Amino acid sequence: MGIQWHPLANPRRVALEVLASAMTPPPPVDLPAWAERNIEFGSESPFPGPFSLDRFPFFTRILEVLSPDHPAPFVVMRKSAQIGGTVLAQAAVAAVLDLAPCHMLYIHPNAGNAKKWMRRKFRPMVKGTPRLNAAMRPEGSRVGHSATAWERIDEAGSLQCAAAESPNDLSMASYPYQVQDDISKWPQDNGAGDPLSQADSRTSSFIKFGGKIFRTSTPLVSPGCRITDAWKEGTRETYHVACPHCDGLQPLEWENMLASTTDDANPHFTCLHCGCALEERHLPLMIDPKRGAKWVAENPAAGSYCISFDLWAAYTAIKGWRDLWKAWLRAKGDPRAEQVFFNDWLGLPFVVFGSAPEWEALRDRAEDTGLQRGIVPPRYPTLTQGVDCQEDRIEVQVTAWGPQFRRYVVDYVVIDSPITDEEGQRRLTEQLNRSYHDVWGNERTTDMMAVDANAYTNDVHAWHRKLKSGRVILVRGRGGDNVQPLERVKWERNAAGKVVKSSRRWYNVGVAGLKASLYAALRKSDPLDLGYVGFARGLGDAYFEGLTSEVRKEVRRNGMVAWQWILPAGKRNEPLDTANYCYAAAFKMGVFVRSDPAWEHQIAERDIEAPDGQADLFARPDGPAPPATPADPGRPPRARGSMSDRLA
Repeated sequence: MGIQWHPLANPRRVALEVLASAMTPPPPVDLPAWAERNIEFGSESPFPGPFSLDRFPFFTRILEVLSPDHPAPFVVMRKSAQIGGTVLAQAAVAAVLDLAPCHMLYIHPNAGNAKKWMRRKFRPMVKGTPRLNAAMRPEGSRVGHSATAWERIDEAGSLQCAAAESPNDLSMASYPYQVQDDISKWPQDNGAGDPLSQADSRTSSFIKFGGKIFRTSTPLVSPGCRITDAWKEGTRETYHVACPHCDGLQPLEWENMLASTTDDANPHFTCLHCGCALEERHLPLMIDPKRGAKWVAENPAAGSYCISFDLWAAYTAIKGWRDLWKAWLRAKGDPRAEQVFFNDWLGLPFVVFGSAPEWEALRDRAEDTGLQRGIVPPRYPTLTQGVDCQEDRIEVQVTAWGPQFRRYVVDYVVIDSPITDEEGQRRLTEQLNRSYHDVWGNERTTDMMAVDANAYTNDVHAWHRKLKSGRVILVRGRGGDNVQPLERVKWERNAAGKVVKSSRRWYNVGVAGLKASLYAALRKSDPLDLGYVGFARGLGDAYFEGLTSEVRKEVRRNGMVAWQWILPAGKRNEPLDTANYCYAAAFKMGVFVRSDPAWEHQIAERDIEAPDGQADLFARPDGPAPPATPADPGRPPRARGSMSDRLA
């Protein structure tokens, strides 16, 4: 009787089942669904509780294309500040680490931002998400509070935080998935070249095989805005909302709100199809995809390579439309404040003029409409001076400031002694204490002087120590479009070359932004315009030539492209520099945040009208007006002469 075999399994079938299991693709990486299941906002959020795409439906498509399954290797989001962009990037990173683990790189502008994001954003999210908390740990021996890298316990994936300012952070390792955050604030050169190119190279070998780079930022100035340039290369998608009255689709555009709003208490848009008002209370209906709201691409042909989105504050309930409108009312007229509004609220780059108006036109306007040099006009109660120190002279600009960001150049003085000797220091002190007259003959003294201490640091500091005046700040210019108008110098080098904490009234001045805002203001021709710049008569040709001397140009160095302010050969820019320092002094005094009642109070204190019958200097008499109190009556008038006389 033969043996009967009863095999427990068919070897061929088992082999085929194993092969089929190995070849079955993983389930789709559904980032939107993961975000709704796992992300929850804390009590500090304006929307505490679980993340809901019903509240932010425009995020759905962005999360979809951020999935590793989507073929587009580049995703770009140009946005307003504080509208949820960071949450979006966090959600994408967390979902990929959970669903499709890989090694990821998250790049910030600087190391401080990177550490802060890890500590305040990523770590709390990991701790608050059970799936991630069970799978992730700080890399190596570093504790969770200070770690800049996290890894999965199974080592299948990791997240490395980096700084664009550090070339070491952007070298060596490669990463299939990368987030480039706030790229408009990245340096043009981190010492080893363009950080954006360095960052891209970390993922370039994966681009053809599912690699992904997500670029996001609020814009800065154009031309030369990194996020805007990246956005233009993509599909350029805007979110079209549905009119609550006629269902017509349209994007929300600032120009529409600007033209539609006549009542400051009710900012709104106008439907392009039916002409009805689109109000903030309609927003949940308008952005609902069930009613047809959707992303619309201007350049769909780029979809296989780069998908780019544009999203601004009006689309979200995080920033109300009334707050948006109030921010505009506060900013309009001051080009520097307008830039912040365009960037942070509208999510748009601030387009700067690359050059000033023709200097001859400004000179002619001054000669036709200005007061005699040295006279302070009515309703300009605050007086500042900006000082530039040169090898053989000191140049000083005197500017009066009034409400609604208006300014008036009262005088320009050239002291023909350097700050390096006692004579120059003595005469600069006299210039600080010098009195100017207003149109009624009242004496005006300087409220604040800003002195450039960059070139002759020790001499200027020595003069300042002897002076012991609270009316003087020391400044140095800093380039870069994202530098604040005025920020305190925290560290400096002492005489021995050692880095020590600064204890002086020393400030960095964001000269690039101030030049752009000044050149925009110079184009205003109506004295009643917000931000108008007026000039005294007799300042001289060389003053206006110097004020308008620089141009903003594209510069290529070592293969990198950057936009910089350039001084053409043979021109002088001291009037431009001192104008910026006058602005810095005014900024230090809070001129640009002063309320209307505060302005009127100061005007009432200082604009003391002459009694009946007394001559009014503002009437532009044929004879000479009373002179300003001279800095040194015994010196020849050359020290107070026009700049054209001095430089002839």
